[in-house]
Amino acid sequence: MLLSDSRIAFSAVTGHGEAHLTALLIPTAGGASWFAEAIESDVLDLVSRCCAGAPAYAVPRTFIVASIQEAAANQLLSANGRIRRAAVNDFRSRETSAERGPRSDNSPKAKAFECPSTNA
Repeated sequence: MLLSDSRIAFSAVTGHGEAHLTALLIPTAGGASWFAEAIESDVLDLVSRCCAGAPAYAVPRTFIVASIQEAAANQLLSANGRIRRAAVNDFRSRETSAERGPRSDNSPKAKAFECPSTNA
């Protein structure tokens, strides 16, 4: 579902069995500039639109955006371009434990956000 947007090259959803799901989004070359400028609500809207056909419990409420370079550095993708789930789970744990929020510097560090709790 998330790959239906042309700005997303790779994605994975983690957090199965937890309170909510987290989407890892790795932008395409063309989508990287959009994600760099996007605010939290823009990305959450994108995720919601992509997952419009999914039940509410299956829509990620947290996301992490990582560049393709960061994905490679953290070995999130296999040599043939498949998501390495164990590496993604480890990466998610590190990123969500770090300080959240948009980064104003242009570092390749991923940005992680959690949407506010809702009574959905």
